[in-house]
Amino acid sequence: MLSSDKITTYIGTYTRRESFVDGKAEGIYIYHLDLTSGELTHAATVAGPGTVNPSFLTASPDKSCLYAVNEITGGKGPYGTINAFAIDPITGNLSYLNQQSTHGLAPCYACVEPEGRYCLVANY
Repeated sequence: MLSSDKITTYIGTYTRRESFVDGKAEGIYIYHLDLTSGELTHAATVAGPGTVNPSFLTASPDKSCLYAVNEITGGKGPYGTINAFAIDPITGNLSYLNQQSTHGLAPCYACVEPEGRYCLVANY
C-alpha cells in the first residue's frame, strides 16, 4: 500500500511512428512520486491492449479508472480509440477494461464529466 506521502503518476507516450512523431516508448508508464523527497520511482510499464500511442490520459473523478486515447492518424490501422483501465486502489497498477472508437483520427484529449458517467474525447 502506498503511504500518504506518495502519489501514483501515470505518463502517456507515443509507441509508434505517426506523421508527426517517431514514437519509441512501450506504453503507459507508472511512477510513484515521493512528496517529501521529490524522488520519482518507476513502478511499472503497461503494454498490450489499449497502449498504442496512449498520448493523453485522464482519471475518473473517483480515481477508479484511467482513460487513455490512442492517438492514431490512420494508414496503420483503425480510427483512434479511447481505452479504460481499472486502477488498483492499493498499488496504483492498471488492468485493461475495454476500448471504444472515437470515430475520428488522432484523438488528443479526453475528460470525464463530474459524475463519472461519460468520457468525452476530442480528435484532431
